[in-house]
Amino acid sequence: MTAVVADCDVVVQMKQHLKVQLDHYFVITELHRVAALLDLRQKGNRKLMSSQQHEETVTSLRQLVDEVGETQPAETAESAASAERDECEPASKRLRQDADRDVTTSAFFGDLFMDSGSGSATTASDEVTDYMQSAVAASDIMTFWQEKAVKWPTLSSVARNVLSIPAASTSSERSFSVAGRTVEDRRCQLKRDTVDGLLFLNSIMK
Repeated sequence: MTAVVADCDVVVQMKQHLKVQLDHYFVITELHRVAALLDLRQKGNRKLMSSQQHEETVTSLRQLVDEVGETQPAETAESAASAERDECEPASKRLRQDADRDVTTSAFFGDLFMDSGSGSATTASDEVTDYMQSAVAASDIMTFWQEKAVKWPTLSSVARNVLSIPAASTSSERSFSVAGRTVEDRRCQLKRDTVDGLLFLNSIMK
């Protein structure tokens, strides 16, 4: 929205008006900047924020990752890989495998009292440093973070939660509008399951 020499007075005024509206309705918070860092396409884009904002955002990301790391036990590479394999296997096969496993008493109590940090060679804050220094690229951001759950378990969890936040409330507001047109005075006796089904069909048939 920066005015250039070639802009006429009308264009300059229009850009100024748009900038005021954008600043009013689209407030950039620290969480937005954290999301930009977690997006591989924008991680190295210094046009999005100043050097000071970049350092502050990295610090905020470290704090967020450390908080999540303290509340959730660190996932080892072996358990993360096993979980990914289980997700890809049919439920019947997983049940057979679970039944065939010989779980001894010592193994059970060993897992129960095992130090949660013993399976991770790096701390949660080190994951941020490793990620910021890495040169990686991916076309699908969410798939990338799912695959990195083994290498950066805590950071991956934070990234998937932050990046899955809707950028706007348009979709939810649209759903409320459809619900208002579905449950009206002439159809106020619809059951809850029927309304859910109608809204679901409306969302997938667009």
